[in-house]
Amino acid sequence: MKAEAAFAKPRSLRLDYAFSGGGATCRDFWQASGPKQTQAPITAWRQAFKQLLAAGELLSGVPTSVASMSVVCNDPAPGTQSDYRRVSLTAQLAPDLTLDELSRVFLGVFIADDKPDIFVNAFVSLAGSNSPFQPIPFDYNATFDFYLCPVGFGICAPYRWDPNSAHFPSP
Repeated sequence: MKAEAAFAKPRSLRLDYAFSGGGATCRDFWQASGPKQTQAPITAWRQAFKQLLAAGELLSGVPTSVASMSVVCNDPAPGTQSDYRRVSLTAQLAPDLTLDELSRVFLGVFIADDKPDIFVNAFVSLAGSNSPFQPIPFDYNATFDFYLCPVGFGICAPYRWDPNSAHFPSP
């Protein structure tokens, strides 16, 4: 373990959710967030991810915090007949975690998000249930569930996406 700790580097987790805002696009998402990105919906998405990470930290027993976070919003490719947009949040965790610690945090977050949806409920409590940018969980396909992944291991879904191949929960 000491040898692994010597090679520890910043570790990140990425979380992908979608929104279907009745015609709202990623441009609308950014404009609603304000010129300095200090308003909902982006602040609600960030805080919801932080709450989910905190729940994962409790379950994993590995103390960690968010050192930085990036947000990417993807409209579907031109010609795609879908109203879904994807938002990817990537949180760099601190302190630098070993691979074992990252695995435990990842599993804690995965278990926490599988309970009554902490992320969606946190967003609604911060931005309201009428927000057109309310997160919707989805799976990338019937086999793989990569809406949450550790960054840098080649298993995260690509940033370009096709909402027509995604699996959304039944209403």
